[in-house]
Amino acid sequence: MVRVSRRIQDKRVLRLIGKYLRAGVMVKGRLQATPAGVPQGGPLFRNSSGGYASLPEGAGLFPWRYARTKVRNLLKLGTSKRQAIMTAISRRGPWHLARTLATQSGMTNKWLSEQGLISVKEQWVRIHYPATAR
Repeated sequence: MVRVSRRIQDKRVLRLIGKYLRAGVMVKGRLQATPAGVPQGGPLFRNSSGGYASLPEGAGLFPWRYARTKVRNLLKLGTSKRQAIMTAISRRGPWHLARTLATQSGMTNKWLSEQGLISVKEQWVRIHYPATAR
């Protein structure tokens, strides 16, 4: 976590990453604690060598620093031009902008899954309602 905190200063993101790393793994449909280390093959921190040394490239809104970049990317995602511009020139931070109409209409669940992100809701359902119990 020390290496991660050098690149991320937001305490909420660090806390979320820490919870993710301590969450455990699914083995044969059952949740099992991980006493040491992190499970391999997880979507968080995988780099080109297969290790967990760096953040995923292009994740979230953090690379979208400039207004013109935000507008261009939101238009590519299918957001209306007016909404894209209003969101891009906003002085609010990424946490607020993630809940705007422009972002929600462009970054749908389908798009997020195409980017390789997993659904927290689907994982919760798999853990609490295993296939054998359905």
